[in-house]
Parts: sequence; structure tokens; C-alpha cells
Amino acid sequence: MSRAPDIDPAAAKQAIIEYCLRKGALVAGIADLDAIERIAPGGHRPKDLMPRVKSVIAVGVGGSTAGAWRVPAKALSYFGSTESRAYKIVYGLAFFIEQKFGVPSIYCPPDMDPELGARYPLQSLKLHAELAGLGARSLAGDILLHPDYGYMYYASCFTELALPPDKPLADN
Repeated sequence: MSRAPDIDPAAAKQAIIEYCLRKGALVAGIADLDAIERIAPGGHRPKDLMPRVKSVIAVGVGGSTAGAWRVPAKALSYFGSTESRAYKIVYGLAFFIEQKFGVPSIYCPPDMDPELGARYPLQSLKLHAELAGLGARSLAGDILLHPDYGYMYYASCFTELALPPDKPLADN
């Protein structure tokens, strides 16, 4: 794959965020790769899947509108699956980055580690989202909440394109 010369990281990041939002993400950001590599356990770090990864892009979909908090819980089941939408966005994002910037990219699989079973994902999409500033840990449970959208589903894309990372949210 030929690499596009002289890519402006800030402009590339803006184009990537715009792509994600245009495709249906409510939020998107770049996680600090060094922080993920320090926090995630061995075998579950981005470089374990893609050794030359330089950036982790996280997207959030779903969320809760103010109106959703006012309907009976059984009605929420009819709003459709937003989790698959998140995966579809980052799957397309990997192709977008490769076509626009000529840099290898992959969709981060949300699957569980086949060697460790259902309790251990290959990657922590929640960690990626948290470090990208898409949500903060909730006192109500082991979830992330966004200040405007509440609970969301997350997906990630890895790329060899170096992008400036975002900061985690300052407040829970």
C-alpha cells in the first residue's frame, strides 16, 4: 500500500471525525495509544493485533435522548440495534482511511478472546472510548456515560496513521 506523503495529522483527524459523524456516530475521538498500551494487559493491547498501529479511533453510537427517559422500558427494545451500527461505521472507516490516506487500517474486532473465553475481549472498546474522551466511568456500574448522550455502544478502528489524541473527560 502506498503511503500518502505529507499528511497533515490535524486535517486527517478532522476528516476522520467528520466521516464517523456523517455515518451515524454521535461522538468520535482518538485514544492515547501509549496510555492504552500501559493500561491494557498483555495480549489485549492494540500492538498485539497490529504491531505498527499509531492511532486508535473510537466511536460512540446510540445514546439516550431526553425523550427516551420518558417512555416505558419495553418501548426501548423497538429502537433497533445500535451496537451493530458502531461496528459498521468503523469497518467502513478502515476502508476510508486506506483509500483517502493510503495507510493500513483495521476494524477492531469486538470478539472475545478464543483462548480465554467469554470473560475476556480481544480489546477493551470501553478503554479506547474512555481514553478518547467519549465517556467517563459511572458510579452506577461498570459503564461509561457521556454527559450529553448517556450510555452508548462503542467500536474502534486501528490505523498506522499518526493522529493527535484526545483527552479523557475531566469529570465523571
